[in-house]
Amino acid sequence: MKITAISQRGRKRDFFDLYWCAINIEPLKNTIKRLKTQYPGIAHNYHHILKSLVYFDDAESDPEPEIYFEVNWKEVKKFYIKEVPIITNEIMR
Repeated sequence: MKITAISQRGRKRDFFDLYWCAINIEPLKNTIKRLKTQYPGIAHNYHHILKSLVYFDDAESDPEPEIYFEVNWKEVKKFYIKEVPIITNEIMR
């Protein structure tokens, strides 16, 4: 799952992939909430996961991934910066 990949290493391509999924398949909030049922035997550190989604330093030096949809790195980061505080308020209550 892309969320796990981002929380472990934060590659630019993973941010782009998860962004595409959030826009086209399932809202980011639902994907995060689904972790508990999709991977029931794993303890999920939601604080770490949410923090990882807005930590871009490791990904900044990565090359731009080859993608087949219209978005750039700045827009992808802006999406997470906007969404994560909203999701955090819902999940961490």
